[in-house]
Amino acid sequence: MEPKNAGEYREGNGFAKVWFWEARVPMVKKIIDLIILIIMFHLLLIPEGLLASSLGPSGGLTVSGKYGGDDFLAIGPPPGVYLINYTFFYTANKFKDYNGDEVKNGPFEDFKIRAAGNIIRPIYVSKKKIFGSFWGMDMGIPLIDKQIESRYFDDSDSGLGDIILCPLWLAWHTNVFHYLLSFDVITPTGRYDKNDLVNVGNNHWTFEPLFSVTAVFPGGLDLNLNLLYDINWKNNDFIDPRTRKETTYKAGQAFHMDYAIGYEIIKNQRIGVVGYYWKDVTDDEIGGQEIGDSRGQVFSFGPAYSLNWNKLTISLKTQFEMAVKNRPQGTMSWLRLLYAF
Repeated sequence: MEPKNAGEYREGNGFAKVWFWEARVPMVKKIIDLIILIIMFHLLLIPEGLLASSLGPSGGLTVSGKYGGDDFLAIGPPPGVYLINYTFFYTANKFKDYNGDEVKNGPFEDFKIRAAGNIIRPIYVSKKKIFGSFWGMDMGIPLIDKQIESRYFDDSDSGLGDIILCPLWLAWHTNVFHYLLSFDVITPTGRYDKNDLVNVGNNHWTFEPLFSVTAVFPGGLDLNLNLLYDINWKNNDFIDPRTRKETTYKAGQAFHMDYAIGYEIIKNQRIGVVGYYWKDVTDDEIGGQEIGDSRGQVFSFGPAYSLNWNKLTISLKTQFEMAVKNRPQGTMSWLRLLYAF
């Protein structure tokens, strides 16, 4: 991959000027390669999401709760078979550093990122109970398209992302409160190339326990909270940008949550406020060594609307990010279709 506008490096300032001002022509190719690797290093610090798709997922970008798309009445459904389809779009034109300041020069000059995709999620809920709860299983199959660009580079990738498996979840119900406990496994099925700037796969396993509580009150008010914790395994196919040698990369552990406050304005229609919070709780590691100031965070909020129509539920929401550190700051939009067979 060759950077865009390579001839403009000498005209730049800051990061680009320091690296290229005194460079001789035979060295330019090697230095450009090093810059690209440094860019890769910074972008890998983004919590995984989408895309990772996790559509978590994490992740990747902005993915938080159960594939990032659940909001009002996020409770375990009654026994049966269901199919959910999530369509999402994320865009950002800012990248924030560890202090929350925007990075405008060097490889992040004119920075833009776009991610879009679709996640198919089949769900099965048994009529039998375990520990007094209904049990079920599901999986998420993401198809992702991602593009990252700046003044000096432009790269993209698309295809099957990291598949999410939930072999078992448990749901308890009372008149007002509803609880859900699950354990997701994000598998490294997405395409990954250590030499590429953008990948739809993360090339490592992630284990993600989840606890959800929803309160549905008489009169139409509902409160929802999903709590998640990501435990990441190593990526054993990584190039250290400082040494250009192959080594391992391990993303830090992360806590994240989704929240939603909804109100039924008329029968079968709800409006409300939704959002997510992501906070890395341990540093990333390269070759077993911790990377200082590598923890990211983000908070978001925005409007949401849902409509129940016979066996189909349609949900729309948009979330605006703020309080961002070590990642892009942008906007995420979701369309969710749930069908009960």
